[in-house]
Amino acid sequence: MDADGPRARGRLVRHLLRGAQGLAPRGPDLRARPRHRRVRRAGRRSRPRGLSDRAAPGQDRHLGRGVRRIAAGLPRGRLRGGGLAHPATARRTPGAGVTRLVDPGSIRIAPLTRAYAEDLATWRYDPPYDVYDLAGADPDELLDPELGFHAVLADDRLIGFRSFGPDGRVPGWDYDDSALDTGGGLRPSLTGQGLGRAVIAAGLDFGRSQYAPAAFRVTVASFNVRARRTVESLGFEVVGSFAARRDGRPFDVLVRAERR
Repeated sequence: MDADGPRARGRLVRHLLRGAQGLAPRGPDLRARPRHRRVRRAGRRSRPRGLSDRAAPGQDRHLGRGVRRIAAGLPRGRLRGGGLAHPATARRTPGAGVTRLVDPGSIRIAPLTRAYAEDLATWRYDPPYDVYDLAGADPDELLDPELGFHAVLADDRLIGFRSFGPDGRVPGWDYDDSALDTGGGLRPSLTGQGLGRAVIAAGLDFGRSQYAPAAFRVTVASFNVRARRTVESLGFEVVGSFAARRDGRPFDVLVRAERR
């Protein structure tokens, strides 16, 4: 019962009377202000442990920083090189300073240098996308003009690559010369950020100006629904499917005719 109820007031009166009569008081001193438990207002959420509202900007409080990132509508991830890295691959991806958010308008195709080739040769992806791993590739082979490798840059940072020619082919399909094969990939820490369409479109524009093919052809792993939807949005259509000769993995072949 609340300390201000009738029983409490009665005890207080008897306590005062005993004191006036010179008798020792019984029990605790009821004149002391009772302690009340804090009652949380309805609908008010408690703050997670470890999160301080007074944390200074940039202070190394991971929980607070994560909550603030979610409140700002940003994906949860690690901050590397001044920007956001994809959480699943940031710890494995070299090249600090290349994981900042990318402006699609700054994307361009450039020649592949040795430094870029050596960087590509370290790229690993999480399963099942590890089929696209470049880790362990020979930089000299990537620099072979016949493979047609090119760098994809954004603000002069390497964010991906595009290839034109035999590198875009997967053994197991009966390829011909009716279309130019093209392939490519993004830096692992930049996947899943909606950059694929802009990068592929930039590659197609470059390939059209450099090679003027009658058609473009891409070969996409069947499980990679995201990539297939992206190329279909750019006008590619499925012409067939097959099992890779190496491991039996299913692939889809898509073609886009070029207007003359």
